[in-house]
Amino acid sequence: MELKEQLELIYHNAFENGYLSESKLTDNDRYIFYKFKEDIFYKVQVNHARSKYSDALLDQKGKKTALAKGAQCLICHENSQQKHNLETVNLTLKDHKYFIQLTPFPLYPKHFVVVDRAHQPMEVSPKRLSHLLSLLEQLPDYTVVSNSDRFNAGASILSHHHFQMIHKTDFPIFTAKERMHQSFENIQMSCLNFPIFALKLRTMEPERLTEMMGGLLDYWRGKDDENTFNIIARKNNGYFECYLIFRNPQFLTQPKELIYKSEGVGVIEVCGEGVFPTPTTRDLMGEIQKDGGEILHRIISSLNPIREDFADQFEEMISSLHLNMV
Repeated sequence: MELKEQLELIYHNAFENGYLSESKLTDNDRYIFYKFKEDIFYKVQVNHARSKYSDALLDQKGKKTALAKGAQCLICHENSQQKHNLETVNLTLKDHKYFIQLTPFPLYPKHFVVVDRAHQPMEVSPKRLSHLLSLLEQLPDYTVVSNSDRFNAGASILSHHHFQMIHKTDFPIFTAKERMHQSFENIQMSCLNFPIFALKLRTMEPERLTEMMGGLLDYWRGKDDENTFNIIARKNNGYFECYLIFRNPQFLTQPKELIYKSEGVGVIEVCGEGVFPTPTTRDLMGEIQKDGGEILHRIISSLNPIREDFADQFEEMISSLHLNMV
């Protein structure tokens, strides 16, 4: 059975065996807001299902979570095998073993997590990007996203490498205007008109993406070892497209915005789709319904680690890359 068919099967089975329910998707409130400055329709969802789960975790705070025998963290394969209604699919990407499972609180239909079979720390690197692109070659209808490998910079579970994939998803960043361009051999790079510094790389040759990403990572971490990326990759009209969102742990959500979301902001949200917990008051819910796009814009902007002129930064990157890419 092909990988796509295996995923369709475990998705169907998840509703039959109770691992997922339609309410986890339909009970969430979703809003769209237009921002003229970027000419982008931002998305916001108030995720009630995930909020109930987070509240339950708070109630359990201080209590040790039981792990399956052999497991070192919550997303180790041994824990997945212990859950009777959670199915997994094994796969190999570039000679590296992974497994795929459905997230229990999906943001969208067919929202999967791809987990390293070994307990290895989260890693942003050309090697890991090559794994994402290898998966895209098998599943071109999916969008693949990766959180970072630095605490407080768009990271989730730092102890165990994983990434996410969602079927046929259009993130707002995909419509961001390209305001500066540079072409290298068989690959194009552009800087996006977006509230956080983000680059779009486009090519038909996935190995060129990993090569350029390596050069950009060397450049970015040369400025600060804590610098990192959130990564988004997809196939579009035959091209591989990779979006690199620049992150640094020093740049956090401003205190005045924490009333809407106190948790860290991950890769999906910096793509322009905010995921807010259930507001604690009716007034806060009203503010999200009315001004959710502006709230999200302020949050993303506060995370931007590049405050100087984007054009100057872009030119500096190009000069650095030309040393290795041409």
